[in-house]
Amino acid sequence: MHKIIFYTTLILFSSQLQAYDFQGIAEMHILPVYQKLAKQTVELDVAANISCVEKNRANLEILQHKSRDAFLAWQGAQHIRFGPVQFFSREHRFAFWPDKRGVIDKQLNKLFQDPVLNKKGFDLTQKSIALQGFSALEHLIYVDSNLDYKQCVLIRAITRNLRNMSEGILNDWVAGNDSYLKYFSKPNSKNLIYKTESELASELLNSFYTELEFIIKQIF
Repeated sequence: MHKIIFYTTLILFSSQLQAYDFQGIAEMHILPVYQKLAKQTVELDVAANISCVEKNRANLEILQHKSRDAFLAWQGAQHIRFGPVQFFSREHRFAFWPDKRGVIDKQLNKLFQDPVLNKKGFDLTQKSIALQGFSALEHLIYVDSNLDYKQCVLIRAITRNLRNMSEGILNDWVAGNDSYLKYFSKPNSKNLIYKTESELASELLNSFYTELEFIIKQIF
């Protein structure tokens, strides 16, 4: 949270500076946040595969621990509400919350009755966003017994999806001649996304305030 406050303060008082350091914001904060998320979801995916091959309490507890770590990494990235995280509705697919109507349980029960889980090449991305991220994963891994076949199929599909999305976000930020970082770091009249520095500064502030407002609403 202190990093968010720091960069927000930097932008608010930037009228006293010669220029915005968007490159610095990306390199010092945004990219490390997504690098951490990618790392944690890779470890989560590995733990899911192991726990479903060697089914025992110790491996299940490791999976639970890795799930918490990855979810905290996602929490640390949620204030970045612009850019590649919005591509393919990724921001909604990471976590379906709050779930006031019990949508996740309903969707899980429906899916477990569907023979698609027994088929090779099950594609989770074609299913409800309620099933694609951390919220559904939490429903599946906190169990009293060893994981069964269908649970494992879905768990592995979810962790693979989380890994793919995390790596995809990071890749979209930095890879290739058309990377998002290219547009983020140098707003100008020829920039296809950000024409002016003030436009990008407003994007950053709006992202921060939207997340802060969301947090306050959930608390109160």
